[in-house]
Amino acid sequence: MTTIEFDLLCAINYLSEDRRAKGLPSLSDIAIFLRGSDLSRRKAFTHKYDLYGKYEVITNEEVNCYLDELIKDKLIIYKGGYSLTKEGVAVIADLKPEALENPYIKANEAVERGEDYQYIGQ
Repeated sequence: MTTIEFDLLCAINYLSEDRRAKGLPSLSDIAIFLRGSDLSRRKAFTHKYDLYGKYEVITNEEVNCYLDELIKDKLIIYKGGYSLTKEGVAVIADLKPEALENPYIKANEAVERGEDYQYIGQ
């Protein structure tokens, strides 16, 4: 698995769980998020994956090629948007288990302990 393929798995996981999501992430959602070109997006993502804006020059076509490979490897599926399979979740859990933690729970626990917790970008 290449670095960008893993990053795509993480992006799909984050965008699927985003509280503001109105459905499964599309190709454009994923590519825009990796480029960090949508300035309205929260950067809480960087706490988990450190990917926001990592691929400044990647095109939608390039992202689509990598997504096709992930579909062939049965790590993601497409049903009106992209989502992880159990195998895709297992890859993230194996390579970066903290990436599957909910950042909102982490923030709430820090506040309860009296710590000053702030998302990057706020």
